[in-house]
Amino acid sequence: MDFFEKPYTINTMKYILLFLSFSVLLNFTYSQSSKDYYNRAIVKFKNQNFKDAILDLDMAIEFDQNYVDALYKRGVAKHNLKDYSAAIKDFERALDIDPLYAAAIYHKSLTTSKMNDFRGQIDEISSELVDNPNNIDGYNKRGLLKLKINDVQAALMDFNTALEIDSVHALTYNNRGLAKFKNKDPEGAIADFNKAILLNNKLDQAYFNRGTVKLTLGRNKEACEDISKASILGNEEALDALKKNCQ
Repeated sequence: MDFFEKPYTINTMKYILLFLSFSVLLNFTYSQSSKDYYNRAIVKFKNQNFKDAILDLDMAIEFDQNYVDALYKRGVAKHNLKDYSAAIKDFERALDIDPLYAAAIYHKSLTTSKMNDFRGQIDEISSELVDNPNNIDGYNKRGLLKLKINDVQAALMDFNTALEIDSVHALTYNNRGLAKFKNKDPEGAIADFNKAILLNNKLDQAYFNRGTVKLTLGRNKEACEDISKASILGNEEALDALKKNCQ
């Protein structure tokens, strides 16, 4: 019996050591990857490239869901992009992990204040629309404010109402395109931007928005043509987008 026990013990120890070595290597790779993505995001953050910074922070958080600094920084990036409701969710996740994280407490308060400001503006416009229910500009302004607080369905309803009042209002089609894109309907968004451009071929933001959506679909050549046209028409965001995506 002793003859058979010794090799069994040695083999078992080998498996244990191999497992422990693999675990250490895996944990090292895991933490390194998370930190690397975070550091890369910080560089982009300093260059105010918030959209790409968020992509790296997404990866850092995917590697480590309790990475409180990454959650906080992603919240700040989303705040800077005016995606306030998403920013608040990240601050709340960070505070669930560390309730005394002072920067997250401050920015959550700041972002909530912004959200409340938008809700106040929405209430004011709603009151005005009671007295003037055919005010297309009112529905467009309220719809855009609702997009800022991520109330996408309500925003779509406002843009639809505006189009019921005036079915050839180019700016409303552009705005509804933004809402459709945020509602994860890129083809529907492009259809609305197409309609906006058909009605007003000088509407620079419709070209820019259509180009931006096409980039997300991998239609880069068409996207760059749209963004270039937007730049020619004076769209300020388009020049940066051309440098970044269309070299």
